[in-house]
Amino acid sequence: MSALLSKLLKTNDVLNEFHLSKSTLFRLIKSGQFPAPIKIGGGCFWKADELEAFLNKKTGSAA
Repeated sequence: MSALLSKLLKTNDVLNEFHLSKSTLFRLIKSGQFPAPIKIGGGCFWKADELEAFLNKKTGSAA
């Protein structure tokens, strides 16, 4: 696996990490409250560093 792909998270990884249901995740994305995924070949992927920055911003933590 390339370095680029190792930094992309699949939908199920995001659901497990943030303890969300699929419908809640996509509702949050649609309302602009969660980072949008990158769509590749019909799949949705999130950049790990973008999710980390999002989480740090929401919790007030510094990276």
